Amino acid sequence: MKFTKLSIENFRNFESATINIDNKNVIFGMNDIGKTNFLYALRFLFDPELRRNGFGPSDYNNHNVDKNISITITIDLSDFNQSEDTKKLVAAIHGAHTSPPLEEDLFYIQLKSEFNKKEEYGNIVLFWGSDYENLVEIPSRGNVSALDKAFKVFYVNPLVNLDRLFNKNKKLFFEQSEGQSADQDIIDTIKGLTCNVNDEIGKLTTIKKFQEEITKEYKTLRRENVSVELKSEMAIKGFFSDVIPYIKKDDDNDRYYPTSGDGRRKMLSYSIFNY
Repeated sequence: MKFTKLSIENFRNFESATINIDNKNVIFGMNDIGKTNFLYALRFLFDPELRRNGFGPSDYNNHNVDKNISITITIDLSDFNQSEDTKKLVAAIHGAHTSPPLEEDLFYIQLKSEFNKKEEYGNIVLFWGSDYENLVEIPSRGNVSALDKAFKVFYVNPLVNLDRLFNKNKKLFFEQSEGQSADQDIIDTIKGLTCNVNDEIGKLTTIKKFQEEITKEYKTLRRENVSVELKSEMAIKGFFSDVIPYIKKDDDNDRYYPTSGDGRRKMLSYSIFNY
């Protein structure tokens, strides 16, 4: 399955445009020339959450609501015998695909939106088929269509916070591992080591002095039979609490690199979203 072309009509800053694309694309250019709107055209096609609210007047080029929005993507399915993804797509589109006797087996997915001036709302209707002039409406139930069973889209915000994303999902990633019997001996060993680390931390002069002074300050505010102690979060929240992702090169056994580079962080964030 290969994406070959995206055509946009009357959508935001695109009055009429056809862009040749591939399965991997890099979009660059000066500010305010439509890079984000180009991505939104793709997202409206494939993202049911984004389609949920339809289009407002500002989504129509120059607010020209007398002309429909049309977004069409062309897909080459000629690798059917080699690609499992193509086979899955063809299975999902059922009778909408008829193989023409051409070297390129092209399939079209199209979004159209006619603006309802009374409701001030542009409803979205999806079509697909191998005959561009006779596309059929895609079956749907509510906001979810058959298209959404064939494609699952993840949009990674360029401002995504990798640390927050990873920490937020740690429990989801690792909660099953902690309960697996095959790992129980390793888990018990780690817990023992963690307790030993905290015992050693508590012996440090600077730590003991700080704990004593902070306990005194605390008791000036409230008289309680308590003391303040510093502990590694591993001992309180579990050993997964301190786990963070690093990059390790395959030919470098001893060095780990922080994921500080913007491009690397985005790639890792995408990997986590995809996972």
